[in-house]
Amino acid sequence: MSRKILYNAVAVALGVAVGVALSIKPWQAYHDQRIKADDAISRAAEMQRRQSELAREKALLDTPLGKEKQAREKGFVRPGETPVDKP
Repeated sequence: MSRKILYNAVAVALGVAVGVALSIKPWQAYHDQRIKADDAISRAAEMQRRQSELAREKALLDTPLGKEKQAREKGFVRPGETPVDKP
């Protein structure tokens, strides 16, 4: 009877070892895919943030005040104004 228990224990241990050995590669693939997915999610979030930032900038530049600001940054002055050099 003890021999039967020993054989059963060896069979169970062997089954567990084979199961673990066969599951290593799928877990590595899962880990690699998870890293890629997390990277894609963070890049998408960054792109979305940048897109909303650009939309705000465009909305500002589409206003008369934004157009004037942009023109003054390029050195344009209104007729009759004298440019002041900044130190």
